[in-house]
Amino acid sequence: MNELYWLALGAATILFTEAAGWFYWRYFGKGSMKSYMNEDQKPEGDFRVIRKINTPTQKIALVDVDGEMWIYSNGDVMFSTTRDEDEYADVIVHVPMAQQKTSKVF
Repeated sequence: MNELYWLALGAATILFTEAAGWFYWRYFGKGSMKSYMNEDQKPEGDFRVIRKINTPTQKIALVDVDGEMWIYSNGDVMFSTTRDEDEYADVIVHVPMAQQKTSKVF
């Protein structure tokens, strides 16, 4: 009985240590989203992180929010595929296209 007690205690200690390590990695370490998404700019509801990219100058996260793609750079939303962003990008494209001298269509 004494050996079984120590075996169970050792297994419980190992499981607790593994769970604590995973918890730290997921919420505070390199696996956390804290450095990729600011708390005040996180989407409401369910979202799925598609990819996290760490470059020498920034941390980028590609996030799927109800079928829309949100791109975070250093914690801030830089771009999303919402209707507002489409209208904004549409306006940006028309000015340079209007200045184009050729009428050649590709």
